[in-house]
Amino acid sequence: MPEPSFPLYLDVLAPYVNQVNLIRAGVPKINFSGPDYPSIRPPILILSVRSWRGVSEQQVYREFQNLCKFDVRRLTRSQFLLLTNKFKDARSVLKEYRGHPTLRVSLYRYWRHSPNINCLLQ
Repeated sequence: MPEPSFPLYLDVLAPYVNQVNLIRAGVPKINFSGPDYPSIRPPILILSVRSWRGVSEQQVYREFQNLCKFDVRRLTRSQFLLLTNKFKDARSVLKEYRGHPTLRVSLYRYWRHSPNINCLLQ
């Protein structure tokens, strides 16, 4: 089978002209020549840790490693953001950790969980 020619590559890429793919953003891609696509990202989860002093992002990652893959980002000393690209993973973690004694997982809501908003409201 011969190698594809450059014009063939251009034909395949034509639907993506003037678009930039974004990873872990609110929208999947930016379209410079028209409207942006609606967001289809799974919700961000927030993990609140109780009775686990000095917990790190790596320890949180290892806790969820067997269940699914998450990007873990520290929000506060005892809170972490969990980001995934699969709705199924977000649902399974919410279900699995529903009654956990030291780890509370819930949906992240900016107006409720943001340290900046909490500081402003206090």
